[in-house]
Amino acid sequence: MASLNGNHSFGSIGETRVTFVEKGTDENRRDFLKQLLEHNGFEVIIEEEKKKAEEDPQLYTVAVTDMVFNPT
Repeated sequence: MASLNGNHSFGSIGETRVTFVEKGTDENRRDFLKQLLEHNGFEVIIEEEKKKAEEDPQLYTVAVTDMVFNPT
């Protein structure tokens, strides 16, 4: 599980501006965050991170479209 670093980071996924919730998260954490955030009314965007090696686990970036959201 990735830890929150205390920064309110912004960026883009595709052409959508987002606030990053967590980067480098596994599938279980991704699903948990998505369900929790959607339950609270946020639009969630998920992006698969590129693997460094084929045998590495698939990791994800979880973000929301609400630019005021602060995950810390």
